[in-house]
Formats: sequence, C-alpha cells, structure tokens
Amino acid sequence: MAFRRWMKVPDPERGFVRAPIEGTRRRSWVGRYWNAVKQYVEGRGDTPLQQLKGQAIVDAHGRRHEAVTDRQKINEFARRKQLPVDDIY
Repeated sequence: MAFRRWMKVPDPERGFVRAPIEGTRRRSWVGRYWNAVKQYVEGRGDTPLQQLKGQAIVDAHGRRHEAVTDRQKINEFARRKQLPVDDIY
C-alpha cells in the first residue's frame, strides 16, 4: 500500500476539496497545479496553468479531480478566498 497524504485538490464548485493522494507523482502534480494557480493569481501569467488544461488527478478512492483552469472561475475563487495557494495540505 502506498503512502497516502490528505491534500487540497481542485474542485470546480468550491475551489478545492481535501482528498487522499497516493504516490509522489500524484502529489507533485497537485503541487504544480497550486503553484500555477498562485502564479496566475499573483499576475505572473497563466502559461503553467494552461499547460494543465484537460488534466486531472485521481485520488486514493478512485475519484477524478479535474484541474480548474478557467481564469474567470479562478478569479472568482480568489475573490472569495477559496484557493489554498499557501497551504495545500
């Protein structure tokens, strides 16, 4: 059994949800995603975010979590402080 870590993963309705993530590659993907979101929110471009378009992470329960890359949606989550860009665990 792989090591599980509860992490905040993208959610198109709430900004994020907590889910158990197994494996270093999957956890790295989550980190890359939130770094890309943070870069965009801070006004440093959206190229890394758009590179994640169409990608998803599958949690330890088999649930698929799509990368939210829509800029309007991310702006709305940021305005409502629903993005965990400083703490992804």
